[in-house]
Amino acid sequence: ALQSRATIGSATSCSHLKLGISEDEWVGLVKTLASIRDIRKLRLFCKAGSHNFQPFQAIADAVKNAQSLRRLEARVSGENFPRDPSGVTALANTLGEHTALQEFTWIAFCARPEAAPRELSPDHVLRALPACRLLQKLLIMTDWAGAGAMKSCYTWAWPKICS
Repeated sequence: ALQSRATIGSATSCSHLKLGISEDEWVGLVKTLASIRDIRKLRLFCKAGSHNFQPFQAIADAVKNAQSLRRLEARVSGENFPRDPSGVTALANTLGEHTALQEFTWIAFCARPEAAPRELSPDHVLRALPACRLLQKLLIMTDWAGAGAMKSCYTWAWPKICS
């Protein structure tokens, strides 16, 4: 029913834990939200789950499938960070290809950032943002991105967004 509703322009999904659903059901929900015709804004909240949980891949697939998407907000938190390195790479690649994105929010906090593996760093995602030529608003809050990626993102975004 959601997929046929042309009047839905914005959708938000809480974490699977808050919704009381399984990780697989959350991935299915994100997929369904992204398939809504003419969806322009997605807000996706995620908490770390099992070792098999791939939230970044789900978000990457959502961005890839939502051609009308202009605003994306991804919030990830938890005791440990989701173990989804291929999903982080897929998300970076998808953002680099989704040039119509106008607003991007990345909020990611890990209760134990020292335990987060290097391959899960959001650096790949931050380095993909310069490909988003129409980006007008950017918010990044994280406690473990590399200094080089943050500086690169800041150097690119500050003149573009503040001019």
